[in-house]
Amino acid sequence: MDEDNIIKKEKNLGMPVTGILKRKSRKAAMAANKAAREAKAKAALKLVDETPETSQKVDQPAPSVSKSVKPAENDDFYRNGQAKFQDADGQRTYYFSDGTVKARGSFDGKMQGEWQFFKNTGRLWQIGHLKDDLKDGKWLRFSDAGIIEKSQNFKNGELLKN
Repeated sequence: MDEDNIIKKEKNLGMPVTGILKRKSRKAAMAANKAAREAKAKAALKLVDETPETSQKVDQPAPSVSKSVKPAENDDFYRNGQAKFQDADGQRTYYFSDGTVKARGSFDGKMQGEWQFFKNTGRLWQIGHLKDDLKDGKWLRFSDAGIIEKSQNFKNGELLKN
């Protein structure tokens, strides 16, 4: 599997941004995804424009193009309708496709402060601090038994040597 497919697969699984491994060019992949969505939207608009006109009563307004075109994809929901995340009172919670909590923490447009990450079984996996979506501070990883497996310190996304 090439790197773009891996990134797409992880994104479709709803991994939080900090959960996706940094690859050689995530910005390029995001730009390509955006271009693909725009191309789909343009194609949908073209189809709407090419449909034959039907006779309408004078007192009826013409149908709106924006109502006829649905978004190509909605990145906020899984295919089964489960929301990928929810915001409430400055907190964001990410979910797996089955509704189990994946991650939660403070969010002001970017991940800030302490965040908790969970396995799809619901068990706590990691606790760490983020600053503007970057690891910043102490990070702990736990075993299934709840024992600390790993402890690391980060500064602006970079691992500090002990």
